[in-house]
Amino acid sequence: MYRNDNFKLISHRGNVFSKDESRENHPNYIQSALDLGYGVEIDLWCVRDEWHLGHDGPQHLCLDIERYLTDSRVWIHCKNIEALVRIAQWRNLTAANYFFHVGDPVTLTSHNWIWAFPGTKVDSLNSICVMPEYVGWNKTDIDNIGFGGVCSDIIGEFLDD
Repeated sequence: MYRNDNFKLISHRGNVFSKDESRENHPNYIQSALDLGYGVEIDLWCVRDEWHLGHDGPQHLCLDIERYLTDSRVWIHCKNIEALVRIAQWRNLTAANYFFHVGDPVTLTSHNWIWAFPGTKVDSLNSICVMPEYVGWNKTDIDNIGFGGVCSDIIGEFLDD
């Protein structure tokens, strides 16, 4: 399966086998997915010099932002411009893989990964298929298209059998 041993399996907001909006982006939920060996996409806000996790708005105060900025398994979706600017200005930042978007079919992360939104086909081992379940794609589809990884609410289903 998958064309590359470095295929990225990324939990969407900490979800592994199903979507759980009540737990998404909570630090403990994120850590649980990391402990299972997955990468994790998180939603990060910076508001008046404070960091917060949350999808639709700042939800969980994040006092240990360096925990995420220094973990190469974390994919940071900057949810506002202030978060993007503050992270981009961080000194000696090598691990953080971050990006910002507003409805684009693809965006480029800080580590040059092509983050491809549901239904966007990108034949590149340097691309991530986001939420394939939204368009009915399975493991075979992802492999045939040529992605280098997947980000999903059901990432546990994308392990090789």
